[in-house]
Amino acid sequence: MFTPDDLLESRILMIDDQQENLDLLNDILTAKGYRHLVALTDPREAVARYATWRPHLVLLDITMPHLDGFEVLRQLKSVEQEGLLNVLVLTALQDGETRLRALELGAKDFLTKPFSIPEVAARIHNLLEARILYQQVLNHSATLEETVAKRTAALRSAQFEVVERLARVAERRDPETGAHIIRMSRACALVAAAGGWPEEEVELLRYASALHDVGKVGVPDAILLKPGPLSPEEWVVMRRHTAIGAELLGGGTSRLMLTAESIARSHHEWWDGTGYPEGLAGEKIPMPARISAVCDVFDAMTNDRCYHHALEPEEVFRHILAARGTHFDPVVVNWFEEALPGILAAVKRHA
Repeated sequence: MFTPDDLLESRILMIDDQQENLDLLNDILTAKGYRHLVALTDPREAVARYATWRPHLVLLDITMPHLDGFEVLRQLKSVEQEGLLNVLVLTALQDGETRLRALELGAKDFLTKPFSIPEVAARIHNLLEARILYQQVLNHSATLEETVAKRTAALRSAQFEVVERLARVAERRDPETGAHIIRMSRACALVAAAGGWPEEEVELLRYASALHDVGKVGVPDAILLKPGPLSPEEWVVMRRHTAIGAELLGGGTSRLMLTAESIARSHHEWWDGTGYPEGLAGEKIPMPARISAVCDVFDAMTNDRCYHHALEPEEVFRHILAARGTHFDPVVVNWFEEALPGILAAVKRHA
């Protein structure tokens, strides 16, 4: 709410080519206690003064030289949002067409001259009261939006924190996995950014891709940590980590969980349809999984594992180029090539 003193602090701009009319309005408003009054006899000055002073109310004549009141109304609408433009038209014109035209151009009220002093004072009071209340509603709405945005950001941050901690479950099983999760997920974000993804989508992919191997919690240590190549029977068990991961992450409703589930299930699918677990091909493979596939292979091959020694990044990148169109989506490979300098810098930071 507001106090009577708030009302008297309102800024009022008076525009009329007749100085005696302005003097009368000034006397009326001063007697009522209004403190901030500006009078203009030249309507050509109205828009500039309005833009700098931002009055709460404009008292506007219609019949004036150079610019009539209708044109002043049009110009004022260009510098003020419609809900805050507050104009009381005061004119000697009494025909209905003039009244209707003024109201259609944005005037809030209309009063003909000669006017009753008590009536004009009452209308000015009511218009200012409505303007102040409307401004308070806008301010309250802005505060609510800011509060909602902060709470949404806090919930999003908490959700991402849970995802990071869940990713550490896999890290506990395999000491090599922790740094791999960090490097691989950051590489996914860089590739998506190179593809022109919005910042929010890039961030979502970064966190969702960190869970790509969470299903390995269901793989026995004898297979997960085995030095050297796996037997065909062991590969069958190892490949189940995609289904296990999808099952662990399934049933979620947030975009983060849905994206993580699709990555966990499909990051070993191949572009040509020869991957697993479902043999998906081409664009049937979710795009987040296609990006994760390239970044997962690159990081795995450029770092020591219990079953192989690290290869040089240049050699691994040549392998990725050779597998474009078979293992990997050609478009994603192009994005990966563009992002490669940033990926190599991230690798150094998280070696």
